[in-house]
Amino acid sequence: MGEMDNRTEADGKGLFIICNGQKVAKYEAGKWVPLIVSSYLVGSRHSAVLHHQIEQVSAPDADILVQNRSPKEVIDTAAGTLWAIEQATNEMGMTFMKNVTVFFLSCLVALFQFNGAAFAQAPVTLRFAEIHEPAYPTTVGDYQLAKLVKERTHGRVIIEVYDRMKLGDEAVVIKKVQDGDIDLTRINIGPVTQYVPLLNAFLMPYIFRDVPHMLKVVNGPIGNEVLRSADKNDFIGFGWFDGGTRNFYTKTPVKSPSDLKGLRIRTLQNDLMVSMIGALGATAVAIPHSATYDGLKNGSLDGAENNYPTYLETKHYQLAPYFIEDAHTRLPDIIIGSKKALASKLSAKEIEIIKQATRDAQTLQFRLWAKADKAAKDAALAGGATVTVPTAAQQKEFVTAVNPIYDRQPNDIQDLIKKISAVK
Repeated sequence: MGEMDNRTEADGKGLFIICNGQKVAKYEAGKWVPLIVSSYLVGSRHSAVLHHQIEQVSAPDADILVQNRSPKEVIDTAAGTLWAIEQATNEMGMTFMKNVTVFFLSCLVALFQFNGAAFAQAPVTLRFAEIHEPAYPTTVGDYQLAKLVKERTHGRVIIEVYDRMKLGDEAVVIKKVQDGDIDLTRINIGPVTQYVPLLNAFLMPYIFRDVPHMLKVVNGPIGNEVLRSADKNDFIGFGWFDGGTRNFYTKTPVKSPSDLKGLRIRTLQNDLMVSMIGALGATAVAIPHSATYDGLKNGSLDGAENNYPTYLETKHYQLAPYFIEDAHTRLPDIIIGSKKALASKLSAKEIEIIKQATRDAQTLQFRLWAKADKAAKDAALAGGATVTVPTAAQQKEFVTAVNPIYDRQPNDIQDLIKKISAVK
């Protein structure tokens, strides 16, 4: 008998397993589907039954094959499964089944020799939406996440970051993620609350004492609970980045809530943020982030609220030079994916790899954010901005003004607020 021709082969129609020169399986929908098993059973009155039974082994779940197992582990798994079929079909002829076992395992061994891994899969490319510039701290974090995922999946999962709003602004992007048109995004939690209501707990004014408090909350049981709740609306929650501390900036000086009275302030497209600004006496204008500059320039806005890096990046400091560090929200950004899109592209293990990579990229992103925040403040000051740090009495005025918002929250948000406050 000549040497068997066993290998994988990719052509324009897909990825195949070649055994003894013939295509015996094709990779489809996350598993290997047998193509010609029954051709080895010609003349057997049990061919239909045996074909069905071999299919259960030839097309196992993808995660059995792509996890980082040794060749011996995979072969032992296949051999054990075939042995169980062999025992259950004794009356059909054990000798014949042993031959099939040897043939199937020879294909497995050949595949390991071909590329050193069990059944190599074709690479998958995921689109990741980002609104900021390439050098912005969150965007750098996105690229670090993509790098880690590529390394840890050995090039199988490639994340392409589309920055500068190439895939749309945040309100557009989050809907496309839900629909499966975009795979992943890093996004401010404001527009996401309509899909993941528990996120409103993180938007409550003055809920986080400082950045370490926020980090402990989002990386602990509370953050995990919120991420899991995203599953209900066709999302997968992967983790958190630092979205910065939001403050007011205006065309006229502001030192207390009374100075905000009657001002038109751009904010997130989120009911809770609109309520907060109303409680402080201003008129909330909930429009996309991309429309803020024109609104400040044409006079339809008197101010806005955001963090220092965005204040600098957008050049808002040139139009609204009075910045007050009231720190009404400290927002985590969420890394969120499309359940519809990713379920057909990734294994459960690969999804877990992205979750861990998000957590690991977070360390770099938080560090970069802290540096960028200070640098942006210094640059805005150098560019003519005036920064006000409220006194303790002034800060208390801001906090007191928004207290009624807490009383109006639904029970599930009230419960999360209590849990957040209890985190030390």
